[in-house]
Amino acid sequence: MNKIYADEKRIFLDNWNSAYGNKILHILFLINICETRNKLPVMYKGSNLDGLFNFNFELIKEKDLKIKDYFFEEKDSFYIQNKVLKKLNLQYRFFDNNLDSVVVNHYKHYLQRKELLYKTRLPEKDIKIRGHFFDFQLMPSVDIFEKYVEIKSEIKDFIRSKYSGIENKKCVAVHYRGSDFKDFMQHIFPRGLQTDEEYYKKSINTIEEKLGSDVIYHLFSDDIEFLEGIFKGKNVVVHNDKAVEDWVALYLMKNVIQTNSSFCWTASLYNKNISIQPEDGYNYHQGTGAIPYGFHHKNSILIRTSE
Repeated sequence: MNKIYADEKRIFLDNWNSAYGNKILHILFLINICETRNKLPVMYKGSNLDGLFNFNFELIKEKDLKIKDYFFEEKDSFYIQNKVLKKLNLQYRFFDNNLDSVVVNHYKHYLQRKELLYKTRLPEKDIKIRGHFFDFQLMPSVDIFEKYVEIKSEIKDFIRSKYSGIENKKCVAVHYRGSDFKDFMQHIFPRGLQTDEEYYKKSINTIEEKLGSDVIYHLFSDDIEFLEGIFKGKNVVVHNDKAVEDWVALYLMKNVIQTNSSFCWTASLYNKNISIQPEDGYNYHQGTGAIPYGFHHKNSILIRTSE
């Protein structure tokens, strides 16, 4: 049986925030396409995901990877490839400053990813793929997830011990991505990507209409003061653990108020009774179409900006 290899460059990307969310997205798509197309997934030893997951499939050392070229490379919808330079096989790209164009391109590129998952004729040889695959429709079911990936039991035990009752139906995870989201891609998102105070207040109203006012809010953020100001007077628990522990806590909880970051998004895919999302994802403040196209989870409650 032929194999599909993960993208070693993505898996070993070592930037300031460790890129857990984007790496997890990549692995989730990898196992889904392998299950769907009857292939064997291959992952690498020694990445920071080793601290979060046990992989129930083949692991190799990066140096043992023999495939250099990608069978499929996900296109970046935020850029325009200069046609002249592309013909010369030069990869210099220009920012796309037209938001409507970016929305359309996200849909086009989603269709390409969906085609790869279900229809593209795959060669009878081992291949390697590249991309984030940030679309709900491309994610594996929980059964497929649990077949190939196991969350480390010691982290789950740590979270359950430190935060007694965290899986109670009255507990709500709240995530806020500060830091780089404030100024990220301001050429196209002048208000940034961050969810704002209005989003959280609307989410609080929605949660308490469904669960009552006696809920416990668990706050996760790299700018915790922002959330503490909004949730002042509420029953709150502040999390300040390692990133892998925060991801597992988010995963275990039954209710969540999400942001538009892939870290929270991946942790909220399964196991949720109530899941609240900002409508249109990255494009929350403009509201002219979802970015990424497949941002919305099935059965999630979408909060729309009033501006």
